[in-house]
Amino acid sequence: MEPDISVVLPCLDEEKTVGKCIDEINSIFEKKGIKGEIIVCDNCSIDSSVEIASSKGARIIKQKIKGYGAACIKGILFAKGKIIVIGDSDGTYDFSEIPILIAPIKKGYGLVIGNRFNGKMKKGSMTKLHFIGNSFLSGIIRILFKSKVRDSHCGLRAFTKYAFKKMSLKSRGMEFASEMVIKASKKNIRTYEVNVSYRKRKGKSKLNSFRDGWRHLVFVFSSKFF
Repeated sequence: MEPDISVVLPCLDEEKTVGKCIDEINSIFEKKGIKGEIIVCDNCSIDSSVEIASSKGARIIKQKIKGYGAACIKGILFAKGKIIVIGDSDGTYDFSEIPILIAPIKKGYGLVIGNRFNGKMKKGSMTKLHFIGNSFLSGIIRILFKSKVRDSHCGLRAFTKYAFKKMSLKSRGMEFASEMVIKASKKNIRTYEVNVSYRKRKGKSKLNSFRDGWRHLVFVFSSKFF
C-alpha cells in the first residue's frame, strides 16, 4: 500500500543525529496514524549514517552528485507519497511538527514552509551572521518576486508531488531553497508559512556562510533579470 506522506532527509555524515531524526518521524507517524515512509538520500557519507538509517527502517537512496539540492531532488524523485516533507538530518528540526506542516496542504496549498524566526528558535541554533544573511536574502526574494515568505531558507517544508513537478527545480546546491520559493511564486503555487522550532545542531555545519550566501544572491538576481 502506497504511503500518504514521504519524508525525505538529505544526508552527509550525520551519524550523530540521523537515527534520532528517523525515530522522531516514526514516533509522530505512529502517534497520528500517518501512513508514511522515510527516505534518506545519502550524499556520499563516509561515516556510519547509511548503516544507522538503514537499521532504523529508512529507505536509502544514493546521490553521488554533491550538493544539498542534488540530494533533495533525487530523494524526492523516489518518493511514493502524494505529500512530501523535506527536513535536515542534523537534528535541528523538530519532526513532531510534521502535522502542522501538512495541515495547510490538505486545505489546498501546494507548498508549506517553516518559519524559524517566528517559531521557537533555541539559543545558539543560528549565528548572528546566518540570521542577518537569511533575513536579507528572504527580503530580497519578497521584493523581487512578490513573495510573502519570511524565511526562504528554512529546511523544513512540505509540498505536493504535483507542485514539485510544476516547479521543475534544478539547483544542486544550497540555493535549492531559494529556487523553490521563487518558482512557487512564478508558477502561482499557493504557499503558506507556519512557525517551527529550530534547535542547535550536533556536529559541524556543512554551510559556508560567504560562499553559499553569494551563490544564493547570484541565483536570486539571475532568476529575476536573466
